[in-house]
Amino acid sequence: RVTTYERCTTYQETESQIERRISKVDIVAPLPKPIEGTTDVSIKKRYIPSHFPLLNSELLNEEPAAHRSRRRISSAQWKRQGRRHQQSEHLQINARQREVRAEYFKCIFNFL
Repeated sequence: RVTTYERCTTYQETESQIERRISKVDIVAPLPKPIEGTTDVSIKKRYIPSHFPLLNSELLNEEPAAHRSRRRISSAQWKRQGRRHQQSEHLQINARQREVRAEYFKCIFNFL
């Protein structure tokens, strides 16, 4: 629960609590900043400071472009990499750390 939580029993109390919270703003959004580092001139022309740009429905409905240069890694390869990483971590820790880790995992699996 939030530290500012106050239980209300009636509608009028709830309404007064809401009005009190509205009168005390607890967060202020930062002012929007200009787009920097953008090379696309058309985006800069369409950008109006302090206004959210209109979304282009045609672009949103398109499928993402497939990058042929990227090679897809199968899930089996990810699993092998994960096992290798775990093994290298295991070799780097000392005996006491291994015991603590084993006890930790026992507690977790017994809890589940």
